[in-house]
Amino acid sequence: MVLPIIQANPHIALTGVAPHLIDDWTNLPELQELMYRESGRPGSYISVSSHIPQTEDIYVRRHAARGVKVRMRTCTIDELGFSRRDVAWEDIVAGRFSPGSTTLELERTARLICSGGWPAGIGQEDEIARQTAECSVEEAILQVSTVFKKKVPTASAVLTAIADGAGEDTNHPALTKRIEQLGVKPPSRTTLSTYLGILERLCLIERVQGWDAPIRSKSRVRTKPRYFPVDCSVSTSMRQLAANDLLGNAPLFQACLKSMVLHELLCRVDSPASKTPGRVCYYSDADGLEIDFILLFDDGSWAPINVELGEHQVTSSAKRIARLYNKLASNEGSGIRPPAFSAIILGSAAKRSHEKISDSFVFPITDLY
Repeated sequence: MVLPIIQANPHIALTGVAPHLIDDWTNLPELQELMYRESGRPGSYISVSSHIPQTEDIYVRRHAARGVKVRMRTCTIDELGFSRRDVAWEDIVAGRFSPGSTTLELERTARLICSGGWPAGIGQEDEIARQTAECSVEEAILQVSTVFKKKVPTASAVLTAIADGAGEDTNHPALTKRIEQLGVKPPSRTTLSTYLGILERLCLIERVQGWDAPIRSKSRVRTKPRYFPVDCSVSTSMRQLAANDLLGNAPLFQACLKSMVLHELLCRVDSPASKTPGRVCYYSDADGLEIDFILLFDDGSWAPINVELGEHQVTSSAKRIARLYNKLASNEGSGIRPPAFSAIILGSAAKRSHEKISDSFVFPITDLY
């Protein structure tokens, strides 16, 4: 409604009390240059967009130090109001953890996954929140056509394949296989790369690198990026699934739960305001050892994290983490220190425990805050 007015006089968009929010500034890129020119102090303007522009004005690049780029993500479980707040993030990073009774049923986790972390769903009933998630994902994917002039069905198939296999290989053969299972003709390697780039610029997928761990045979460590959806509801939204559908599909449930945990981790370490800044990787090697996530903190510390549906999987999960410790210990000259902590995060549980095999904190996802 106001775009023609702002196009005629962009200064109008900057009028208002600071901090002044400018939504979808990428519809008029010159606005960002004006913001850099006219900002009197840090925080004068907040410009947001639902996608990352392909190019930036040379003035913007030259004066980028005057602004801070923040990757916005959907809400955490705590922000949604669903955390029991029994496990403080700062505590476990410092090695503090208290076992005890808790409660999280798999059915509840399934409903949380289908609702996702979309702000429009806050305070809504489960079914309304699920429908809100579907609308949010649909609105985002439509930008493939409106912004990037590409095919929405192809992008939808690629996004669904990524969400369905969260945490698994996302190279061309792996994604091709999953796309074929959707009944869609898979794109070529070049076309797939193009759509992955678009989905990243639309902030619909997260890129996670493999950890180049200091073990003896580095050639056996896999480091190529894997992709995850930005929100745990993406897979169920693309397929229009409800919680009961998820309860009948263990592999899909596991993939969605991994996406949920990754989102919680990224919101705590990948932020300018984070007290524990760092990055999230995965670990995989040719011996078949897989660790879902490795946190690499900026202070040089690290932490392995696995994700499981329930308490029955804790022992096998702990043994995988212990195998990683053994591999690292075999390289005496690596200089790597013991992990800050180790965790196994569950989708259902009746207790928090301190597992002994890998010295891991075990707790359900909804205990974290």
